[in-house]
Amino acid sequence: MVPVGLGSRLADVPVAILVGNRPGKTLLVTGGTDGDEYAGMEAAYALIHRFQDGNFAGKLIVIPVLNVPGFEAECSQNPIDARFPKMVFPGKADGTATERLMHWLVSGYANHADAWMDLHGGAITEGVAPFLWAFESGVSETDATTRNFVRASHAETVVLERVGMLSKAGALARKGCAYLIAESGDRGCRADEDVERHLSWAVALMGVLGMVDAESKTPPVTQNVLRRAAI
Repeated sequence: MVPVGLGSRLADVPVAILVGNRPGKTLLVTGGTDGDEYAGMEAAYALIHRFQDGNFAGKLIVIPVLNVPGFEAECSQNPIDARFPKMVFPGKADGTATERLMHWLVSGYANHADAWMDLHGGAITEGVAPFLWAFESGVSETDATTRNFVRASHAETVVLERVGMLSKAGALARKGCAYLIAESGDRGCRADEDVERHLSWAVALMGVLGMVDAESKTPPVTQNVLRRAAI
């Protein structure tokens, strides 16, 4: 548990840093960015247990519950300042509670990773079909990682969005980090199939990064790749 100063209080954020038995790349996986999306949190803990023996290459950083105040309050946003961590980037060391939380995450972990997968799903009041949300920013290495992961994931629905260099994904790409959002689970549930889907996607990304051997799967007949999402 890592104490993170949020201005008015400290939040004890769970962080697992697993070092593989051989050199390799670094993957950051976060769950609970929205505090009431539980399938991703469950999958993040399952990922820790799966690789705690260090039988992989590189470094795996897993933060199962990022938005601890939101988790405690059973809501998506951070109740301290009513802001959504997923909408705040890159944060500020002396800003609001959520800005401080995201500054801690981005400066301490995301800026030093080769890829960041943020695990999401439908909140308590949301019904969401599973999909991956990935980004192309014009940075060749991270764009290649993104495209390779989209193929390796075998996700039936993918949003592969082109973004500018000033976007969150673009800024991370300039640091060498491919940013990906995974959506699996809805209405605050943590069904086994949704947890397993998140876990499968995280392991597929590890395969793309060369951290583990790529798993052999039968892909779906078609992969529905969309170019834009509207919220």
